Amino acid sequence: MELSTPLVTGVGEFTVGVGHFVERHGLAVIIVLGESITGVGAATSSLGSVSTAIVGALLALALTAAMWWLYFGREERESEARLEQVPADRRPRAAVYAFGYAYYTIIFGVAVAAVGMEEAIGSFGHSSHGLPAALLPLGICLYLVGLAWFHRTLAGNWPWPRLAAALVVAALVTPAARWVGGAAALAIAALILLALIVWEGRQDGDRYVGGTECGKDQP
Repeated sequence: MELSTPLVTGVGEFTVGVGHFVERHGLAVIIVLGESITGVGAATSSLGSVSTAIVGALLALALTAAMWWLYFGREERESEARLEQVPADRRPRAAVYAFGYAYYTIIFGVAVAAVGMEEAIGSFGHSSHGLPAALLPLGICLYLVGLAWFHRTLAGNWPWPRLAAALVVAALVTPAARWVGGAAALAIAALILLALIVWEGRQDGDRYVGGTECGKDQP
């Protein structure tokens, strides 16, 4: 009912306090990511091998840190200014789609990825099949698609590298979990997200160097 109401009746008139609005949603992402780390800690504590527990925890932590960076290193930082630029009469609808529908996809992706990390640690040295093998890539793909949707709603354009990364995750992480094991799935997923972060950082750097902000003070 809550999800369908804005589509049926429209968005009522209300004032969006942009700074508070963005901050509270960012805190919710931190909570969900923190719960995923807690779940990973519980999964590693049940492993018999100390070395496997340490490596598995580090891989899961690196993956979680990459997910954190993809939201807070760019989207959360820029979303406040973008939402502020939306005209006041259109801002409630933009807030519903960005911090509602897209945001639910982000949160659900983190939750599914967290369960997938636990399953990957449980099958760290051997292959898994069925739903357990698909949970990690499914969660990461949902997370990346949710971020892309979030960006599209506020910025007006699709971040195609994030959608491409979702396809790469689906193509590589699932076979790794099914044929190699949870260690390979975690490592490949973390490497893909880290590569995405590096790529976006370079693209942002190129745009900044070529922009007037940097060029206006040059001789």
